[in-house]
Amino acid sequence: MNKSTNIIRYIAAGLGFLATLFFILPLYAGNGSVYIGAQIIFGFQGANLDMFSFLSFLLPSAASIVLLIKTKHSESLATALFLLSGLVLILLPDFLVFFNDHLGLSMILTTYVIPIVLSFMAALLGLTTAISKNSFSTYQIVEMAMLVGIAIVLDLPGLKIRIGASGGSIGFTMVPLFILALRQGPIKGFVGTGMVYGFATCILDGWGLVTYPFDYLLGYGSLALLGIFQPYIVNEKVTKFNVKGMLFLCLGVLIAIAGRLLASTLSGVIYYEFDFWGSLAYNATYILPSAGIVLAVLIGLYDPIIRMDRMAKSRLS
Repeated sequence: MNKSTNIIRYIAAGLGFLATLFFILPLYAGNGSVYIGAQIIFGFQGANLDMFSFLSFLLPSAASIVLLIKTKHSESLATALFLLSGLVLILLPDFLVFFNDHLGLSMILTTYVIPIVLSFMAALLGLTTAISKNSFSTYQIVEMAMLVGIAIVLDLPGLKIRIGASGGSIGFTMVPLFILALRQGPIKGFVGTGMVYGFATCILDGWGLVTYPFDYLLGYGSLALLGIFQPYIVNEKVTKFNVKGMLFLCLGVLIAIAGRLLASTLSGVIYYEFDFWGSLAYNATYILPSAGIVLAVLIGLYDPIIRMDRMAKSRLS
């Protein structure tokens, strides 16, 4: 198992480095000039770097380096970086205008689509290595099913306040999902929040599977980021409510909410043709109020969560 996992890890890292390689290769010659991939992708002959361009160039290799470090959460962090690099590439400004004016189909495939595909393939392989290190026990499967079921119930009409005609609501749905991330960590938390709950609620919401990747898989999956702070919030040394744990709880929730807000904002840009700031403002109208409510509930439940965690561990030991 370790050998196959390492092979997958090295393949994923190689794909990340290869994605970066496409930025610096001389891929197009025209009018007596040779253009490197970065000049074509960024849409500027001088390859001027804005924030998106810089991130798209840096992230694939950064993710590969993180993956090769082999720390406790390197696989999950690398997976997130690979996903982010692909998303940033999709949102590169002015690319389509430059493509329509100057380039042909072969160029968009070589310098634009291929790095995106490589980034997402590396993300999938990174997630595979992360899951392989985190096998599920029967108890965890049952616990995940219960918490996901509670989240689905809390998302039913009548238990939430709908905002706008394009989806979005204020409610308590994220409470059990955050508890799941705290109980089972970031990888298993992502499986439960993004894959299982995200898919189920995507079907129930009726917006179509086309919205699943951003609004549901990444949107709700980002809540699992709270699990990264699990050792500081609930562990064998924590026996009751404490300020340090509460601060890490608040920090983790804020980071997770930022991830969900970013994913939903990108969904608005891609699927609903909002501009970035307009989509951000719209999604903030329901995500941020929900975040405030959920954070208050989690702080109130912090002590019971600690007791539940200790009780579960004592029974399984």
